[in-house]
Amino acid sequence: MVDDIIMPLKKPKKNYRILRRLSSAVSKRLKTKEDKWGTDKNPYRFRDIYVTSLKMRPINFLIWLRKAEPKIMILGPGKGSDTARLHSELLKRGINPIIDVFGLLKTVTKETTRLIRKDYSIGVALEHLDTEKKEHAKMIAEWKGKYDLVMASQGVGIYTNYPGYNAFMSALMLAKKGRVYFQTSNSQTRVRKSFEEFVREYNTMYKTSLNFEVNMLEGISNNYIEIIRTN
Repeated sequence: MVDDIIMPLKKPKKNYRILRRLSSAVSKRLKTKEDKWGTDKNPYRFRDIYVTSLKMRPINFLIWLRKAEPKIMILGPGKGSDTARLHSELLKRGINPIIDVFGLLKTVTKETTRLIRKDYSIGVALEHLDTEKKEHAKMIAEWKGKYDLVMASQGVGIYTNYPGYNAFMSALMLAKKGRVYFQTSNSQTRVRKSFEEFVREYNTMYKTSLNFEVNMLEGISNNYIEIIRTN
């Protein structure tokens, strides 16, 4: 697999089974079992993500979609303050979201847990999920092609050595017309190139024809990429 971002430590033996090196920040939190990040203390996390950075794009998209109960996946939910606010803002607009979350560890507060359907966090980073492990395979199967909106802010695209792969995994969760908002600390162009390479390989390997539109959101702070499933 040729990828200037991924550079696996060994060649894949089967499908996407590669030994991927976790970022030091992720390794530390898994070792100490303390999934705490600076952004958890930010009382304006919802505003920073949805208003300042994304100009309400995710919410406006769900309004446009006109689904009474859209399915949403939050990757890297932290304590869940922004998830709770998202739930509240959508209810105000007559939308009753079905929300799942996935992080390193189960960190969502009890108050927010009442608002979500399922917390998939199992102490494994997104890039370390392995389809040959039964628990992982079951989880991936439940995600695949399911969500109308996937939010990947301040997490899987930043604290990783493999943003292109994590963008690809996020996009596999999308239902038709669904969208990912993926924040990365890397070059948007490089992440897009890596992502598109994974899509080509996946389609060839599994004889599928998944297609995505990728938009590098210019004029928006914090390096966001919008991925839209078109078929």
